[in-house]
Amino acid sequence: MGQLRWLEVLDLSVNNLSGVIPPTMTNLTSLNHLNLSYNNFYGEIPYGGQLQALPDPSIYSGNQGLCGFPLDKKCEITTPAQPPSLPNNEDDDNNLETIWFYLSMSLGFIFGFWAISGALILKKWWRYAYFRFIDHIYDKIYVIVAVNVKKMKRKGGLASE
Repeated sequence: MGQLRWLEVLDLSVNNLSGVIPPTMTNLTSLNHLNLSYNNFYGEIPYGGQLQALPDPSIYSGNQGLCGFPLDKKCEITTPAQPPSLPNNEDDDNNLETIWFYLSMSLGFIFGFWAISGALILKKWWRYAYFRFIDHIYDKIYVIVAVNVKKMKRKGGLASE
């Protein structure tokens, strides 16, 4: 962000952003208007550069974890910046999405299982055709394995028992 030196207006308000404000924002030398309000920023506001020329504390309002100039809240020197414990509705949304995902997966499996099983139970001809098909596949796999085992024994790949 610090490479956008000619940026004059930056409004990131109400975007649900979180973390510390990047120190490279002090490199925005042409910045005339900044609004970072109502996000989840925390830590010390970077000091220096063009940010010093924007002393209005309202541009940081709604960010409970911010401290330092131009806010009245002073930063504690001994502790590193940590995110504040704010109520987060995203966890509830993700939890609800997860519940719906597993519920739909379960219902889909149950429906698919009973659609196939019900057809095999109720339709005698389908049941016979299905089990003939399974027997045919079993026989093909058995022949392929037997032929490959015989080839490997001939080449000396398997020890004779």
